[in-house]
Amino acid sequence: MRLLNGANSRYLNLRFSNGMSFVVIGNDQGYLKHPATTNNILLTPGERADIIVDFCPYAGKGGIILVNDAPAPYPGVAGEGFTPCQQGRIMMFNVSASTGACDAEFDTAPFVNVETHNVVLAKETESVRTRDLVAYINHETGDGVPRLGVRGPDGPILYEYEEPATEFVYNSTVEIWRIFNLSPESHPIHIHISAFTIISRQGFEPKSFAANGAVNLLGNPVGPDGFETGPKDVARADPYQVLTLLVKFSHKTGRYMWHCHMLEHEENAMMRPLILEAGLTKTDPIKKPNTPVGNSAVSMAYEAVFLLAIGVATLVLL
Repeated sequence: MRLLNGANSRYLNLRFSNGMSFVVIGNDQGYLKHPATTNNILLTPGERADIIVDFCPYAGKGGIILVNDAPAPYPGVAGEGFTPCQQGRIMMFNVSASTGACDAEFDTAPFVNVETHNVVLAKETESVRTRDLVAYINHETGDGVPRLGVRGPDGPILYEYEEPATEFVYNSTVEIWRIFNLSPESHPIHIHISAFTIISRQGFEPKSFAANGAVNLLGNPVGPDGFETGPKDVARADPYQVLTLLVKFSHKTGRYMWHCHMLEHEENAMMRPLILEAGLTKTDPIKKPNTPVGNSAVSMAYEAVFLLAIGVATLVLL
């Protein structure tokens, strides 16, 4: 089965009503390196998963329901934001009696594709830089508008989508992105024109980070869940944690985006431009815009000239 969470903002923690396990063989962009056996899978809006379900032991035993118990907003409070008989029920499988041999153990070996996995992904030693980014909603003293930004020398610097780009990346390069979530709810972070792996999630002290950008990590970093180990393009940034990603960018150039994949957030202000430019050397400096922040018209003009230059350079190279 290929699962897609197509909800506008609802997280789905999926499991079968009889508690049976299943095997996850792939997610957003391809196979996991090793299949993961589980009895539940948490999908944020936009996330995908390929799973194998063996119904043989339950042949002729009636309906099995795929259920959800994720609160909304997530992680929220258990039991809030959904009702078991509505958002808690996704679909039912009527398992009929078996018509043939159904006693062999299912072999997942054909679904392990290490070669593809290694081509799509990267190693941490290939990273050309580490980039610190911020997801933030000020529910206490601000306007409550969700925003993205960067970690500045005096604390977070937050932007509207129309403001000048701050993420300029060389095509075909690898970067480490650390995304600090300063809000009390989880955000599914989606990065265009890339494939990434989740390195870790770890708590941090939010007050000092908000006040002066200080990074005081708490506890130990936790690696991805077993079903998150494949090549991805969406990952959840949990409240007051830093989500660390190893991102491999496409060979293409141009203007793209990175954003929260909750519709209400990305259509508000939680979306930022991502510019891929040509030029691949590990020692090259990463270019930054010198356009004053806040001047949207100048920013768009700057990026138009920039992208035109990329097009000319690409034609010359071809």
